[in-house]
Amino acid sequence: MVAHSQFHIKGSLHIAEKGQLSFHTDLINNGDFDDNYGKTFFYHENQELTISGSNKPVFYDMTVHVINDLYLNVPVGITRFKEFISGRIHTPRDTPAIYLGFKNDAPYLGETYVTHIDGYSSNQGLLDFTFPIGDEYMLRPMKIEAGASLGKALGAYFSENPNIPSTFTHNFDTSKHDPSLAIISEHEFWDLNSAKETKV
Repeated sequence: MVAHSQFHIKGSLHIAEKGQLSFHTDLINNGDFDDNYGKTFFYHENQELTISGSNKPVFYDMTVHVINDLYLNVPVGITRFKEFISGRIHTPRDTPAIYLGFKNDAPYLGETYVTHIDGYSSNQGLLDFTFPIGDEYMLRPMKIEAGASLGKALGAYFSENPNIPSTFTHNFDTSKHDPSLAIISEHEFWDLNSAKETKV
């Protein structure tokens, strides 16, 4: 990884309504950056970018155009709209507490096999929601029904054998299932965490 400049927030930063802020460098948020009402852009054509720090940034509108991907080392929230233009958004699969979170049923646009969340995503709202998640260059969305993320629902996709998962402390025995099911895949699985039962 090539070292590059960083934008470090230590106090308070606020994007006002109709305001716009573009990050062409890593963002470190150790301050208050969660009361935003404008547009935030993450942009770079030839290197990855990272969002880190001790505090969770919350954006109103967020657009990502980072060809070599955006990496989250801290949870990030979106309250109004998210647009994928290029690059994936990575969260650590062994740390579900770090995710890209949609609040208030915030919609998104532009998810593809090269533009999605590679790791954990969350939703908090009242409506049906489809997680724009995948693994590497596979888009594998997961839809949950209305009310399932009233508190918060968290989901990720894993392109691996659930009998021997790489990031869970326990495994899943795919040979044990309801007789109504013919078989459970040994090639992929989804992880969904919600306080309410839901159809997937």
